[in-house]
Amino acid sequence: MDLSHKEKVAIYKKELAKKGFSKSKIKNLCDPPILRLFWKLGWEVPPAAFLPIIIYFLFLSIFFGFFYGWIMWLMIWENNGMPASRAVTASLVAGFLYGFI
Repeated sequence: MDLSHKEKVAIYKKELAKKGFSKSKIKNLCDPPILRLFWKLGWEVPPAAFLPIIIYFLFLSIFFGFFYGWIMWLMIWENNGMPASRAVTASLVAGFLYGFI
């Protein structure tokens, strides 16, 4: 029997509820807002617990590194005269460390 993506997610949530997770924990911790957005857009991304570790690492690294670098550039680095190459390097390192942790 082949289950649809929505059915798989529903089974996943039922299993978490059986294990004692409250509905708010399932919604906020086990299904991050970005995954819920992907699901609403129709992308069949597996729940976070079932993502391959390399995909999870890359997603966290790229997402954090990009926004960290962008915010730091706008708020601090540009005003201090930091070269763009150094800012990009700092953002890549920060993203890698965040994804690794």
